[in-house]
Amino acid sequence: MNDVAARADVGLAWGVKQSFLAYLRSTGDATVAVSSGAAMTRDGEFYFPLESTNEFDAATRRGTIRFGGSVQIDAHFGALSLRLADLSLVIEEQTASLRVNDVASMASPRPFRIADVAVGDAIADGSVLMWRSLPTVLAGDSVMTFGGAYPAGEPMDPLTVRIPAP
Repeated sequence: MNDVAARADVGLAWGVKQSFLAYLRSTGDATVAVSSGAAMTRDGEFYFPLESTNEFDAATRRGTIRFGGSVQIDAHFGALSLRLADLSLVIEEQTASLRVNDVASMASPRPFRIADVAVGDAIADGSVLMWRSLPTVLAGDSVMTFGGAYPAGEPMDPLTVRIPAP
């Protein structure tokens, strides 16, 4: 992992579940690779660069925010292969979800929920709009993505999103 995000930039930062990643590191055969603009932050989170806010309404703060980059996590001599790519945060009236398009352990190419997100108020921070440390829980769609080790609703790491202010 050579790519380290040197500063906060527009995009999404998420640690997935640090205890899960620590367990994988303890196995001795785990690898994590970032590509296509994804990076690791100094805090050990994965950074996904902002791709588009075209489907997001800044006035209502509803819609879809898309992120680029890819993270590939492999362990257990290939038995576990998790790819996080083409992430999108879908913010609706009362709910939000983090979705992925491409996860190697899933056969479906359609976007699916990897985490449900508790969206609080966005903070205007100079030229960016930021949601900081939003709580996430494992979505039911993704229980098998983690090998069934965690039930739906299991707390995951919080995420932070930064987009250009309108």
